[in-house]
Amino acid sequence: MKDLYYNFDHMYGVYFDEVTKRYFIEVECGDIALYGVRVLLNEKEVSMFKEKNDSLNDLAFAITRDPEKYKRDRFD
Repeated sequence: MKDLYYNFDHMYGVYFDEVTKRYFIEVECGDIALYGVRVLLNEKEVSMFKEKNDSLNDLAFAITRDPEKYKRDRFD
């Protein structure tokens, strides 16, 4: 897994899996104990990221608000 970008303000990173050729976002979630939620990016999100690195801030925020939904709906 190759690290492509990390946003310290929104606590997420974007990674590229060189074997599967897929992109992921991993967001730090939680209040007291932090845990990472890794989600597979779709084609639109990958295009947005390639155009502008911080374009996934809204997605990262949505994941922190409801990580279980994203783990359930968009697991890798």
